[in-house]
Amino acid sequence: MTRHLARVLALLAVLVPAAAGADAVDSYIAQLTNEDPLKRRAAALALGNEASGRAAPALIKALADQDHFVRSGAARALGLIGSKKAVPALIKLLGDPQDKVRSAAILALAKIGDRRAVKALIGELNLGMEAAAWALGDLRARKALGPLMKVVADKSAPLGVRRKAAWALGKIGSKKAVAPLVKALNMSDPALRRAAAEALVEVGGPAVGPLMAMVKSRKHPFRRGAVELLGRIGNKKALPVLIGAIEDSDYRVRARALTSAAAIAPRKVAPKLAWGLKDEEAEVRRAAAVALKVAATSEEIGPLSRAVKKDSDAAVRLACVQALARLGDRRGAPALAHALLKDSDEDTRLAAVVAMGKVRHKGNIRPLKAAALDRSRAVREAAAALLEEMYKE
Repeated sequence: MTRHLARVLALLAVLVPAAAGADAVDSYIAQLTNEDPLKRRAAALALGNEASGRAAPALIKALADQDHFVRSGAARALGLIGSKKAVPALIKLLGDPQDKVRSAAILALAKIGDRRAVKALIGELNLGMEAAAWALGDLRARKALGPLMKVVADKSAPLGVRRKAAWALGKIGSKKAVAPLVKALNMSDPALRRAAAEALVEVGGPAVGPLMAMVKSRKHPFRRGAVELLGRIGNKKALPVLIGAIEDSDYRVRARALTSAAAIAPRKVAPKLAWGLKDEEAEVRRAAAVALKVAATSEEIGPLSRAVKKDSDAAVRLACVQALARLGDRRGAPALAHALLKDSDEDTRLAAVVAMGKVRHKGNIRPLKAAALDRSRAVREAAAALLEEMYKE
């Protein structure tokens, strides 16, 4: 905490009790004209917390205060109040020499949500104000599409502004923004690439075609990311491309393709997920197993059971046990017994007990009794509790 803020908060603590006997808002409004700038700052902060529309006229006057902390505090308070009457004065404040004051005015205009501010905010964007990009996105200002796209592509612009401009394009959600956002996926800055990727998800449908083209290209550096984004967008048009990518030579593409295809049409791709359980790469098998926890049907009991008994990766075995638990089919009971008695992973053995509670079968009794010798106390107690419950039935 800065020394200045600490002093203001300390003063605010004094002002609050003083206002308790009278109308607090009126007391704070009166303090806005106090000779002591610290008291004016504290009053502006307090009025923002009160968010009373009655304070708007006094706060608008305070936007012209000689102290820049008071000006920024008044702007913040007006944004919290949401006073549309303050919009012209806040727009005028965008010419303030202090960046912090201008940022406070920009954020206040975004909170108020008045489109009269769009033109002025575009001007601030062109001056490199990151808050302006955020405000234009928050306002869903379609008139700002051109300037925002220009900023995203401008390598000389501050990275923070470019990232926030990409975010704003996603919020606006226009098809026109897809091309510059796709280009931004090739930029050197990881944060800018992430912002562009998130924006493409926000844009949704119009981004599907370019993303599918990336996946098909086989050489695009963002292929893996494109596969993931298609799953997050969830458009069924992407399903054929994703299913094709399940057999890609890049195992990371295969893993993400399984996850994304399952997110779009889980039941339809369940056989492909079962096929993925046989992949030589553990990352692919994990992706398949996790997706099968939601997508598996009775047709996948065999592949799931084999993975529980034979897979070398504990995460795969655990997810397959959980998938069998969801299915609740007695045909999965032998695999669950195997997991409980022979799996080296404690979490998998414990999950097997939980699964047995859902796959009720008399064949579970013997392995549950044997689990009394398990080296894990959690497994022993869970098995004993389930046995007791079964005996009462």
